[in-house]
Amino acid sequence: MLRTITTIAVLPLFVLLLTSVQAFSGEYEFTTDKAAFMAEYPGLKVQDFSTFNISPGDSKTCPSPLNTLSSNQCVTPGVILPDLEISSGPPNFQNLRIIGSGFPGLGNPLNSLIDNNLNPFTVRFLEERYNVVGLNIGCTNPGLNACSGTVRVNVFDFSPAIIGSTTIDVTGDFDTFLGISSVVPISRVSISDDNLEKFLVGASVVYFGRGATNIPTMSEWGMIAMVAALGIIGLIYVQRRRNAQKA
Repeated sequence: MLRTITTIAVLPLFVLLLTSVQAFSGEYEFTTDKAAFMAEYPGLKVQDFSTFNISPGDSKTCPSPLNTLSSNQCVTPGVILPDLEISSGPPNFQNLRIIGSGFPGLGNPLNSLIDNNLNPFTVRFLEERYNVVGLNIGCTNPGLNACSGTVRVNVFDFSPAIIGSTTIDVTGDFDTFLGISSVVPISRVSISDDNLEKFLVGASVVYFGRGATNIPTMSEWGMIAMVAALGIIGLIYVQRRRNAQKA
């Protein structure tokens, strides 16, 4: 009888552990298959740089960071979507550069935003709600000439800890796609020159949104907490029964 009671008491704790493992297994995933990614996550928000104040074939520096409130030589308020911030290097310096489409020496068909001082190019999310991100990534040499190289992409959660990291080969076309999906909300994605080849990195498009995850909702967390409490009460009951039988 005591063994049965012990089993009943421990079972809720086992269920709690199993639920937690399922919620946080397969924490992130990378893909370069843009068509499959967009099909799996339709309706993503799209941040391109087509409405930046730049002419085709031209370039200019921009202050970092840029967000939806920014008003400067590159953007007016609202050009950057809400909940999104793009930065490179220390704040309040001209650490970003917008390159107009068809820039001489590059193959960029779209306006592209890059770091301007060999710093990581960072896309940051201001709300803890987005777990799906896609980017068209590229690079240039410091002289804004075409380049081909490997970049490192680090993905962070809101703790902030790195939850995923990969490398990808990019060019001056700024059309190399990388899709990222995560179980937990993503706080930022950082792109940097992986091999210290001294080239500038950036993106021509950023996609972001929320996809289906195994993260428990607030009500599910409440149920998990209740199960844990019942398990603890059961263990206390079993221990008291054992003590009573020994007395």
